[in-house]
Amino acid sequence: MNEHSFNKWEDEFMKPDDKRTRIINAAIKIFSCTGYAASNVPSIAKAANVSVGTIYHYLKNKQDILNVALQTTLANVNSELTTIFQDNESIEGSYNALFEASSLFIKNETITVHFLYGNLFNPDLDETSIQSRQETTKLLVDFLKKGQSKKVFIDSGLHTQLSLLIGSLFMLSNFYWLNENVPGESAPTMNEINHLKNQIWNGLTVSQAYF
Repeated sequence: MNEHSFNKWEDEFMKPDDKRTRIINAAIKIFSCTGYAASNVPSIAKAANVSVGTIYHYLKNKQDILNVALQTTLANVNSELTTIFQDNESIEGSYNALFEASSLFIKNETITVHFLYGNLFNPDLDETSIQSRQETTKLLVDFLKKGQSKKVFIDSGLHTQLSLLIGSLFMLSNFYWLNENVPGESAPTMNEINHLKNQIWNGLTVSQAYF
């Protein structure tokens, strides 16, 4: 099985020396920590170490920054999901690769995941962002449908299974977020992560297994 990691997005989509990229990176952090509604262009400019005028040279406004940030992030997520599902013929192999890549991404890019968690359904998303989100959902739903058709996953509502799969991973990201931002909170242990992996799988499948 090939190793996968969503973390390659920094290399393929983000160039740290590029001002536009610095603006997007700063915006992701500001939107994650402050919240989109409470954020403003001057605070993003300060975090990116550029002038407000520089931001408007590259991007129209705060809404444009949000959409570019989301589209850039989801472009990598969708690319990686496509690769995972194409490279692994078995449902078990796809699930294993998906969980390993996702948990690593969550651990290493907690701020980015928190940004996604808070803005996937932001009312300021444009049509392109909505289509990107729908593509992500379709990739995951198609995986679940394939699992059901092969009698690996139980015949259940797709929304239920999507909630189990993605909701659990987002909750994992929240624990990492708390560890980084709230004194006294601890990050999930590897043992806990493995237990989560097993429990999600066992919740989806007709027979139990342990990874």
